Amino acid sequence: MIYGLLVWTVTIALILVIVSDRRWAMLSGAVLGGAAAAGILFHMFRHLDIALDMDPKQASRHIRAAAVRRMAAMAACAGMSVCLYRYIHPVGMILGMFGVKVSAFLYPAVHRILQGKEK
Repeated sequence: MIYGLLVWTVTIALILVIVSDRRWAMLSGAVLGGAAAAGILFHMFRHLDIALDMDPKQASRHIRAAAVRRMAAMAACAGMSVCLYRYIHPVGMILGMFGVKVSAFLYPAVHRILQGKEK
């Protein structure tokens, strides 16, 4: 999923830099949003792996608590971009963080491409 996120972040950064007058703010927003999305993906992977070793009730509580922490981190990143909009544009940050969702949709295509290169 990280490869799909990388494709999304680079594409969004290029588009935003081309169409915006605040190029550096958009670029930093997209890059930092992509970095936040990568952190979120790693956090999901880590905590799902931990939850697989727990009983179902405890695993459910653990997954919900981890999801709340991820949402708080995303809200903090969005809030930071709103406060520092001259340096980190909120549109770039939100689109960068949206890469978590896009990378999930890109995963089958990226996986097929990577499997074809290995054979």
